[in-house]
Amino acid sequence: MLKALFTYFKTGRDRPLLPDTAEIRRIYERKRWSIFITLVLAYAFFYTCRLGLSVTKKPLLDAGVMTASQMGLVGSVMLYVYAIGKFVNGMLSDHANIARFMSWALVLSALVNLAFGFTSLFFGFIILWGLNGWFQSIGSAPSVVSICQWFSNRERGTRYGIWAGAHNLGEGLTFILSAALVSHFGWRAGFAGPGVICLFVAFIMFRTLGDRPQTYGLPHVADYKQDFSAGLPPKGTTAELQKMVFRSPWVWVMACSCAMMYTSRYAINNWAILFLQESKHYSLTQAGLVMGAYPVMGFIGASASGWMSDKFFHSRR
Repeated sequence: MLKALFTYFKTGRDRPLLPDTAEIRRIYERKRWSIFITLVLAYAFFYTCRLGLSVTKKPLLDAGVMTASQMGLVGSVMLYVYAIGKFVNGMLSDHANIARFMSWALVLSALVNLAFGFTSLFFGFIILWGLNGWFQSIGSAPSVVSICQWFSNRERGTRYGIWAGAHNLGEGLTFILSAALVSHFGWRAGFAGPGVICLFVAFIMFRTLGDRPQTYGLPHVADYKQDFSAGLPPKGTTAELQKMVFRSPWVWVMACSCAMMYTSRYAINNWAILFLQESKHYSLTQAGLVMGAYPVMGFIGASASGWMSDKFFHSRR
C-alpha cells in the first residue's frame, strides 16, 4: 500500500526527446503559462485554508469555544507542524509529480477545514489544525520546485517574485471574504467556506499543473532557453544534490533570517484582526478591510523585488 502511494506521487520517467522543434516550443510555452498561472492562483487559495483561525478568533472568544491562550496553542501547533512538514515535504517534492502532490495536499487541507468547522472540542481543534499544518506545508516547496523545473535562471526572479506575492493574494481573500462569511453566518463558515472552494480549486490544479518537462519529451529548461547563467545542470542523483545543499552555509543563513522575519509576519497574520477588534473596537468586516491593504502592498513588493533581481542584479540573487 505504502509503495503504491509513493509510486503514485513519484515523478514520471523521462520520455524520448520530441524530434520536432516547433512542437517542443508549442508544448513548452503552453505548459509554462498553464503551470505558472495555476501556481500563483492555487497557492493564494492555500492561504484561505490556513488563516481561518486568524479571522474567527473574536467570534470563538465571544462564543466561549476557546480562550485566547487555547487559540495561541492551536495556532502554534499548526505552525510547528508546518515547519517540520516544509522540511520533509520539500525534500520529497524534489522527487514528486508536483501536479498530484500539491493537488492532493489542498484536497486534504480543505477536508480538514470542513471538519474543523464542525468541531467543538479543544483536543479536536489541536489535532485537526496540526494536520492542516502538515498538508499546508505541501504548498510552498512544490511550487518553487515547479518554477525551477519550467523557468530558467534568468527568468526565475521575476516568476518567483510574482508567485511569492500569491500568499498576499490569499491573505487578502481571507481577511476580506472570510471575514464577510463569518460576519453573516458565524465562525464555522470561516472554515467551511474556504474548504468547499478549495476542493474545486484542487480539481482545477490537478488538470492544469504538470510534472517535469522531461516527462513530456521536452528538454531541460536550461537547454530550452539556452540559459546557462547558473552554470551547467549539476551532475548526480537528486539525493546527492540534496546533500550538497545541506553543506552550504548560505542555505542555513537564509533559513535563520527567514525564521526571524516570520515571527513578525505571523504575529500580524494571526493576531492583528483580533487586536483591531478588541483594542480599536473595529467590526470584523472593518478589521478585515484594513488588513486587506497589508497583503496588497506585500504583493507589489514581492513582485518588484523578484523583477529587480533579474533586471538589475543579473539573476545574482
